[in-house]
Amino acid sequence: MKENTAMPPLLSREKYIGSGVVLVSRKRTLLQDFATHTHDFFEIECILSGHGTHMLNGESYDMRPGSIYLLTPTDVHSVQVLEPLEYYSVMFSEELFGGSSLGDRLLGCGGHHMELSCQEQTRLHPLFALLAEESAARSELSLTFLQSLMQCILITLLRKLSTSEDQKHLQGIRGALLYIHRHFREELTLEDAAVAVQLSPHYFSELFRKTIGRNFTDYVSSLRAQYAHNLLVSNEMSITDICYASGFGSFASFSRAFQKEYHMTPRQVRRKGKLMDEC
Repeated sequence: MKENTAMPPLLSREKYIGSGVVLVSRKRTLLQDFATHTHDFFEIECILSGHGTHMLNGESYDMRPGSIYLLTPTDVHSVQVLEPLEYYSVMFSEELFGGSSLGDRLLGCGGHHMELSCQEQTRLHPLFALLAEESAARSELSLTFLQSLMQCILITLLRKLSTSEDQKHLQGIRGALLYIHRHFREELTLEDAAVAVQLSPHYFSELFRKTIGRNFTDYVSSLRAQYAHNLLVSNEMSITDICYASGFGSFASFSRAFQKEYHMTPRQVRRKGKLMDEC
């Protein structure tokens, strides 16, 4: 069931992770529902006990021991608690990996809800426990240890995902991808991204196209369309509000980008979602 007509709250990295911090991890217990929201950082939650319903980009998933989900800045989700949920929570930024290939994989990965096998739970739960302990300690060697633990966890999760999502990016474009994923909801130009990675606009444009396989404008439009789609299927915000909340400068550009990405109009997606709710 759709929850409201307002823009879902955006949880900020500054508030939930902290300035100058790249990862926060702890064991938590959720006693009440968490309303629809999005955020500008990555998040992993691994369920240890309890029962609930996870709404991720308009799709409903059962939450139980063994459930785990990876969220990106384009995802919209909420949690309904049926029995108190005990879980490991990890909130982190792409900067945790310092431009490694693993960071590239994350940027090309949409949100996913998965179920861990017993073997995977046995392997990952101790890593999550160590991650929470080291995150709280903040010792001199914490960052190196956190990176190693997160690499083990993420490689296990990424192996569960389709290889069709692999992304091959050159070293010089990584900073631009970080910048784009952080600012796509705002007015964003190729020149802005080029300046952010200290490249000339012309060289950056060519490098981006060769690396990503599409030009800068198409990539940003696709990212905004994906975010708009996730908003459309997650709540009853007006389509016009969703258009501008997703970073589009006009409804016409929003409609073109959305139909190019999904071969349906925003209204058709909204109507399809309502019909599925009534079934």
